[in-house]
Amino acid sequence: MRFEEIKPFVRHTHKIRLGDSLDKTMGRFVTAFDNRLFFCEDGEGVIICRGESHKMSRGDVAIIPPGETYMLVTPSESVTYICVNFDYSYANSRTKIPIPPQSAEDFDSDMIVERSFFGEDEELNSPVFLYKVQRIENKLNKMQYIYQKKVIYYELELSGILSGVLLECLRCVKLTGLRSSDSVFDKITEYIYENYGRRLTNSDIAEKFGYNPNYVSDLIKLTTGLSLHKYLLNVRIERAIELLEWSGCSVGEIAEKCGFYDIYHFSKVFKAATGTSPAKYRK
Repeated sequence: MRFEEIKPFVRHTHKIRLGDSLDKTMGRFVTAFDNRLFFCEDGEGVIICRGESHKMSRGDVAIIPPGETYMLVTPSESVTYICVNFDYSYANSRTKIPIPPQSAEDFDSDMIVERSFFGEDEELNSPVFLYKVQRIENKLNKMQYIYQKKVIYYELELSGILSGVLLECLRCVKLTGLRSSDSVFDKITEYIYENYGRRLTNSDIAEKFGYNPNYVSDLIKLTTGLSLHKYLLNVRIERAIELLEWSGCSVGEIAEKCGFYDIYHFSKVFKAATGTSPAKYRK
């Protein structure tokens, strides 16, 4: 499965407050039959999965695939999670009743609702733990409201919102291992904006900052959705449009100022981006 193909089915969404309740999943290992998303809304807790303890505080997220054993642990204080039980497709949407997890000893893997396998985004095949993703909190709370009201077509609305939540989580997964800090991306893009008029290659940019060209290319791709080459072309075309609109420079001069040393190549790239030639755009 490709992430672009998902159409999540939300089977259940609710809040649980551990520490001052008798939640049956607390303090024991359980295994779920569908995917589980836990968003820490308040307090601090721990989720144990695959032998590792993951501290959870406000804004932290865990996505646990079906068949994975986990335990919710609560310290002396309570912790509140927004929980979503879901499938990545509508294949089993007829099973609408929430399916409680089973104790690890009694779990029957044949009863897993849906088995999804991601080829390119293989990170989603295993438990995912992300930290400080507060920006998805409003979406999750909106899902809570929609699920409780159950107005007509609510399932489709929930699916759309969860798609956005999962996309944000996947983006965080991709960037966590690659983008060590925002400053790296900012420095590279700032350099591009200051030097787009020069002959720049991926190797030139990478060498400037002491990185491998593949690292720089992947960083730009994952952060903007564009290849480094395409990102640079977009910056050049944006600048060319500004010059065409307010400067008295000729098309040839603008091409050179924007890093195009062949006016015919400039015209071809400009038309592909805007749908018209530089001369016609100016008119």
